[in-house]
Amino acid sequence: MRALAIVALLLCGLGCSKKPKSPEAAIRQTVSAIEKAVEEKDVDAVMERVATGYRDKDGNNRKGLRAMLAMRFFRQGGIHALVRVSKVQFPAKTTAVAELAVAIAGTPLPENGILDGLRADIFDLTITFSLNDDEWQVSEARWNRGGRDLFE
Repeated sequence: MRALAIVALLLCGLGCSKKPKSPEAAIRQTVSAIEKAVEEKDVDAVMERVATGYRDKDGNNRKGLRAMLAMRFFRQGGIHALVRVSKVQFPAKTTAVAELAVAIAGTPLPENGILDGLRADIFDLTITFSLNDDEWQVSEARWNRGGRDLFE
């Protein structure tokens, strides 16, 4: 489930028709698309947003991430994610770092973020994005288990 949460945030990219107005808007749009792709269990849509040189704290590369996602999506019944972007920073022109709170569950999660009485895996996630051919792609992911306070 831990890797699933990472995936949930990692990649978006399902056809957003409008070009974002700012780099931060583009990152937030990418995160939303990743959330949607994970909920739809669409491995290809997730991988469209992963950079060739992807690495994560568990040592996965792009190929390992694809395999992990395919396995998780196959095993998991419904996947529901709730994502809150708390901060987006740009340490360089072609690099962005987003900090997120992510909750993943087998049943729908409330949009208001109140998770009382619900079973969900919660993560504090940091995603590094690289700008490749005018597209923001996930190049690195780090996460830790989080508590419900991430959604308060």
